[in-house]
Amino acid sequence: MKFRKRVVLFGLEDVLVPGKVEQKLPMEKVYALLQQLKSLEEKDSKFHMVLVTGCSEKEALKKIGEFKLNEYFRPENIHFVNQRYIESKEIVDQELYLKRVKENPSFKDEYFKQTIIQSCEKQFSCGKEGMVFIGHDVWTEGYYTMLFSGIDFVLIRSAHSHLDEKMAQELSCITYIDRDWKDVKKVIEGKIVPSKELGCLTKYAQKKLSEELFKGTQLEGLAKLSNAK
Repeated sequence: MKFRKRVVLFGLEDVLVPGKVEQKLPMEKVYALLQQLKSLEEKDSKFHMVLVTGCSEKEALKKIGEFKLNEYFRPENIHFVNQRYIESKEIVDQELYLKRVKENPSFKDEYFKQTIIQSCEKQFSCGKEGMVFIGHDVWTEGYYTMLFSGIDFVLIRSAHSHLDEKMAQELSCITYIDRDWKDVKKVIEGKIVPSKELGCLTKYAQKKLSEELFKGTQLEGLAKLSNAK
């Protein structure tokens, strides 16, 4: 098998386990996919699959254990928000994070995923072109990946969302795949090539940011009207 991508990173919620967008997943397909990837990793020392979530350690381990994902991913390739990462933040950001987790134990630090992507690039010496991130959320996993780490990404079609709210319409410049071995294999081989022309994602982000900027003001309606054109 020829590899175009040697490091495949997966989000957790709504990608490999149920989440807010898809509360039920065909886990038999998930396990079949992971078993194929595990076999590749065992055969080729330069191929790696990585699991990353912005959940706290407690919440992440609970979900990983419940769905037995530790049977497929090597322990060193499973990443979640831990104490070391929290302490790396500025004091004010630490306090804000701890407050949010206390209020909502399921709170996710979405930027954490980008720090792991960047560390994996160095750890595996694969270069950005040898990596791909498989997520589902157009904002936290699509836009953030384009903006911060700059590697290729694809989104799971059935769980397509914005901030965990289901989106009915796909963005034309984003590459979507099904949650199965057939499509992931094509991504690894380069038969499905993640789009690099992400102009529509930039435009989408600008619209959302302008709406948020004017939210609650007299200009909110005007912003929405302008963005609808």
